Amino acid sequence: MIRTDAVRLEQARNLHDGAPLVLWGNFGGALCAFLIVFFGLGTLQLFLSTWLLVFVAYMGWFFWLRRRYPLAALDDPAAMRQWFHWNVLGNIVLGLIWGVMSAVVISAGVPAFQFAMLAGMAVLTVGGMFSLGAYFPSFRGFFLVLVLLTLLALIGQGTLLHVGMGGITLLFLLFMLWAGQRFNRSYIDSLLLRFENLDLVRELTLQKEAAENANLAKSRFLAAASHDLRQPMHALNLYHGAMENVELSSEAQLLLNYARQCAVAMDDMFSVLLDMSRLDAGAVTPTLETFPVKQLLERIRVEFEPPAKEKGLSLRVVPSKLFIRTDPALAERIVRNLVSNAIRYTHQGKIVVGCRYRGKVLRLAVLDTGTGIPQDKQKLVFEEYFQLSNPERDRTKGLGLGLAIVNRVADLLKAPITVQSELGRGSMFAVDFECDEAFVPLELAPDQPVMDHTSLLGRLIVVIDDEEAIRAAIGMLLKQWGCKVVAAATGDDAVEQLAAYPTPPDVIVCDYRLRGIENGLDAIEKVRMEFCVDVPALLVTGDTAPDRILEIREGGLPVLHKPLQPDELRKAMLQAILTHQSQEAMAVATHQDLS
Repeated sequence: MIRTDAVRLEQARNLHDGAPLVLWGNFGGALCAFLIVFFGLGTLQLFLSTWLLVFVAYMGWFFWLRRRYPLAALDDPAAMRQWFHWNVLGNIVLGLIWGVMSAVVISAGVPAFQFAMLAGMAVLTVGGMFSLGAYFPSFRGFFLVLVLLTLLALIGQGTLLHVGMGGITLLFLLFMLWAGQRFNRSYIDSLLLRFENLDLVRELTLQKEAAENANLAKSRFLAAASHDLRQPMHALNLYHGAMENVELSSEAQLLLNYARQCAVAMDDMFSVLLDMSRLDAGAVTPTLETFPVKQLLERIRVEFEPPAKEKGLSLRVVPSKLFIRTDPALAERIVRNLVSNAIRYTHQGKIVVGCRYRGKVLRLAVLDTGTGIPQDKQKLVFEEYFQLSNPERDRTKGLGLGLAIVNRVADLLKAPITVQSELGRGSMFAVDFECDEAFVPLELAPDQPVMDHTSLLGRLIVVIDDEEAIRAAIGMLLKQWGCKVVAAATGDDAVEQLAAYPTPPDVIVCDYRLRGIENGLDAIEKVRMEFCVDVPALLVTGDTAPDRILEIREGGLPVLHKPLQPDELRKAMLQAILTHQSQEAMAVATHQDLS
């Protein structure tokens, strides 16, 4: 709808909605005027009675007119034009009714009633401006007829006083016409502004939806592309792991090391994208614990001292004896990202990691003497893919997601982040954790038995993956570790091959996305049902789409994300075997206690 058409429709609706108030308000005024003049003058009874009947008839006609043009009908341009026409005519008639009353009372020659009538006319005029001012022709028709009849009656009295009163009435007429037009202009301007704002909101909403759709499409593309890229990367890592146990020349070993470095860099990128996907999916739930912050600080020192020394930087981690209450893994992720960023953007000088206790809050800060961040960019650094000094998109400097992850995780932990930085002088990133100074640590639980890589010797491992290259790579790696391997493309295929073995497998390593409608959970369940044993199982996936991550998580099995490093796979398999053995031991002990 054109904006001017929308304004006219709103004017028509305003007149329609305000008509009952106008009519009943005028009827109240007419009744008061009738009673005052009827009993005050003691004359004009026949005129007054006739005038009141005409007024009542007019009200009935106008209410009928309003019913003939209901509010919904005004959307039709032809009906709207007719409504405006009849409204103007109706208000001219209303002005005529009041003008005749005014002229007759003034012509009666009683000064008190003349002044009272002029005052009443002024009230009617001002009220008419506010009730009819939305559509100026309606107000003008009512007002001109009323005032002109009154003016003629005043001049007709012939006295100097009445002529003077007529002059004042004429000035009042001109002023009210000006005021009414100004009021109408203001009303129209307000409508135009309102519709302009509505159009702006509508446009912004469309742009927001378009941006959200584009972001969703981007996420889907990244998820699909990430899955497809993870498959060959997963196989590549497994082949690299297998080649470590093959005797190579020094030159070939050097080339293998370079290839592994490239693979590790790609793994880091995939891990960052996966973290963002898990946060987007709401698949990260904090597990709050009270633990000594010195453990976290020590792990940070051990991990980041070597890369800091390699860049010629001094890394100082100040120990602390305090305890904090938060999720240990997520808190460590925040600090790891902050320290990693500090090393990346500091070219000389030092990095300090330390704590400060402030009223039940422990502020863990990372300070560096790096490049610093301009004041106007300090909020932007927490946005996805934003990097200050990487216009060439050098992937050795990351993807620009480190601080975005920090921000998301900090929000999840309700741990506020503070940034202070000066360009050329360095930065300070701090995160505030809840401090539990009254916590008394319990005795540590006895260590669980340790399993090394030799614990996999002779183990029967089932590998289910629909990609032949991955089955071959993981099979080769497992055989080098001394495992017996059953490699299958489907659950049914795995069950068929396992018929040759008298005992159930020790671990199932299964890809989540298989051929057809079968998924990893279905395949694992088929193997377990075949042996009627809850065989330890690991799900492997290259999916990063938030909805798929939630779906996999609901399966309740340990999940490994492609591409996998050989050590990561070995640790996960050993952990699965160890957990299964512990559960079996607890079940036996419980049975013996009951016996």
